[in-house]
Amino acid sequence: MELHEKLKTARLKTNLSQQQAADKTGVSRQTLSSWENGKTYPDIASLIKLSGLYDISLDELLKEKDETSSYVDYIDKAVALIKNKRKIYKAVEIGVYILSLIIYVNVYYITRSSVISAVIPFVILIISLLIGIDEAWGKKRWFLILFFGITFGLAEQLSYLLYGGYLPNETAPIAIFTFLNPATYSMGAFVSFIGIGAGTLARRFNNKTEDNYEKQ
Repeated sequence: MELHEKLKTARLKTNLSQQQAADKTGVSRQTLSSWENGKTYPDIASLIKLSGLYDISLDELLKEKDETSSYVDYIDKAVALIKNKRKIYKAVEIGVYILSLIIYVNVYYITRSSVISAVIPFVILIISLLIGIDEAWGKKRWFLILFFGITFGLAEQLSYLLYGGYLPNETAPIAIFTFLNPATYSMGAFVSFIGIGAGTLARRFNNKTEDNYEKQ
């Protein structure tokens, strides 16, 4: 018996209509029908939901390797696609931040206005919030606080050093002290901590809400 046949048989044993099973799984009736007809495959999350709904183990659904090899291949491709998408999302998030720093340094060179530096903390806050929400980062997200702090501080201080941003009466030792002062880098780290923390809390709250909904 192939996967789509097992899904249909399991649903019928639970005395559920396609519409009822679709509602409980969170998909349309047409989608569920497509799974049962073998036209498409359910994704991993949906398969787990169906397993619980029909009170049948995943092992029973997939244990016949020869008959479900196409589905196994589908799962492998889906997992690979998810991993690639996560890598792309990570690259985009960090890339946008690096690009913002480059724009900041160049805009400062043109305007010589310290007001423009207020934009970067806002960018850090937004990107850190997204990183906190994104489960793909895992515990590594907290190391990014240090990354944001150092890169923000370097960008701000290098813009001064390269383009003569320090006041005329500042001596070289004072300028160097300012450049090396840890407090110089605290702004980026603090803003990143707030963003990642808020994003993490929002993600946990959302997961908890979904868990409570599924238990109902």
